[in-house]
Amino acid sequence: MFLGLAVSLAVLIVVTYIATRRRPPNGYRLVPGPKGLPIIGNTLEVPTVHPEKKFQEWAKEFGELYRIQLGWNEWVFVNSDYAVKVMEILIFTDKGNIR
Repeated sequence: MFLGLAVSLAVLIVVTYIATRRRPPNGYRLVPGPKGLPIIGNTLEVPTVHPEKKFQEWAKEFGELYRIQLGWNEWVFVNSDYAVKVMEILIFTDKGNIR
């Protein structure tokens, strides 16, 4: 009984993880970022005290634009004025067809 329940739960977790993984469309690539654990992502890597220090460390490692996963949510960090202006152009104009 317990073994069947444990196997069912493990299968449910694996199927949920596979179904919720995001892949970019052909011709696009994901924004870089640190690898996280399945389902919880980078949640355990972000300290509760002064999380901005970890975010700055990742910005030095991955550049002006990086993403992390916190639980089920993906966060994209934009770390420079120039990158913010480029993102505004891509999002708020019809020039967003850049590959």
